[in-house]
Amino acid sequence: MPVSSDSSRGARETQHARADLWLEFGDADESCAYRTAHSRDSSKPSPPRRWRIESLRHAAWHVCRRRSHPRDAGARSIGIVHWQIPSGDAGAPGFSLPRRGRQRGGYNERVLASLPAVAGLIYFSQLNRQIENALTNNADASRLKSAEFSRILLIKLSGLGDVVHTLPVLVKLRARYPAARIDWLITPENAEIVRCHPALSNVVPFERRDFSKRGRRWRALLAFLDLLKQIRRAKYDLVIDLHGQARSAFFALVSGAPARIGFDRPVKNISGHGWRGARERSWIAYTHRIPIPTLDVHAIDRYLWVGPLLGLDDNPPDLTIHLSSQTARNVQRFLEEHGVPTSKALAVLAPGTIWETKHWTIEGFAAVARHFLDEGFAVALAGTKRDEARCRQIAAAAPGACDLSGKTTPAELAALIERSEICVTNDSGAMHVAASLGKPMVSVFGPTNPVRIGPYQRPESVVRLDLPCSPCNYRRLSQCPFDHACMKQLTPAMVVERVRKILGAPKSHAELL
Repeated sequence: MPVSSDSSRGARETQHARADLWLEFGDADESCAYRTAHSRDSSKPSPPRRWRIESLRHAAWHVCRRRSHPRDAGARSIGIVHWQIPSGDAGAPGFSLPRRGRQRGGYNERVLASLPAVAGLIYFSQLNRQIENALTNNADASRLKSAEFSRILLIKLSGLGDVVHTLPVLVKLRARYPAARIDWLITPENAEIVRCHPALSNVVPFERRDFSKRGRRWRALLAFLDLLKQIRRAKYDLVIDLHGQARSAFFALVSGAPARIGFDRPVKNISGHGWRGARERSWIAYTHRIPIPTLDVHAIDRYLWVGPLLGLDDNPPDLTIHLSSQTARNVQRFLEEHGVPTSKALAVLAPGTIWETKHWTIEGFAAVARHFLDEGFAVALAGTKRDEARCRQIAAAAPGACDLSGKTTPAELAALIERSEICVTNDSGAMHVAASLGKPMVSVFGPTNPVRIGPYQRPESVVRLDLPCSPCNYRRLSQCPFDHACMKQLTPAMVVERVRKILGAPKSHAELL
């Protein structure tokens, strides 16, 4: 016989009493989400040392006990948990994160699996105050422009192209606040791209994959808590979240910064499956939101919309990547090991990308590689470990090309592209690196819109077919009803012709093998 949610809730409270959660961050004077100096009523005493979270007190306990809540009108899904919001907690809107598979194993693993729920509890425990402050501070946006911030945290976790797009914001922040400490919260694999930038004070690395490795979960927990403590102790007074997801908004909240800037909520879905603004209700965490006046602009220009809020200059964006000399030496060593001398012209082919629909054909890249080899270039195939299979097939079809896939870090990839004379890519991070370095390049586009995410202000570097279905922004081939025509019908001859135009070489009528 089914049991009502009210009676089941009462039974749980009778059996388990009251499962209050106590979480402690940093020192006593910074243990709350808002320091007293920035509260609306400074006469009130400082908040207690610990955060007491009662509104959703059963959620994390039920993750550890492996007991699921019924999915009903009051239920919300967060991670692997289904949890109910008590009726008395008005103002806590629905919130969802991508659902993950149920965790198997012993008690320790179930405790670690509860971390997403705990993060959600912290998030929701502050919602009412966040909403009130957001309404108040948005009305006083003019103060933000005149404020002199001394500790700034920039959040853009990944991927490589998005990190490159954020560099102009970093440069303008340094110009606006020359004496400020400016830190960047970023994934470790992309940290080397920005570590040597003169406008940056510190890199704050966040490894988001540690919790998926069963044997390292306790170590990941300690590292995660240490990261939270590090962010709290920094006492940032401004956080700029350009990532726009729940995890980045969570870090913005934990920082305790009185000013938190991020994109506004998604606008009407007029762009199919493309970018539309902040996701996963992350905008709730921001005291000031970046308005979205239009969608038909490049990602770099979107990020620079933060400028009017802070009074940043309107100079042309600076995309320069600063690399260490050791990185350049590592790349030269790789090339010498493959018989590529310093004096020989180099063409870099980067056939990898995350979306399977953005992959140009292996045969097409192989034909372009053979063209470069016939023209006297050395050819290097670059990519991550997930691109090794594709690069291996291309190298087999183009004898003489050296395969460096899976052997370079993102910073070394940038140094490799900087060493080259031309780069041929899909729509990928390598394309944005080549554009930022000012290298000659040709990029093959299909399902995505080059106006929004192409090489910045370089439309001549884009090769694409003018099909009525493109851009569709589909990520998986199974979604495409036209057999991936935007990529399969784009021939190597089209790419080679554009390469010749970019390099200023005369057109050739020779047939490609």
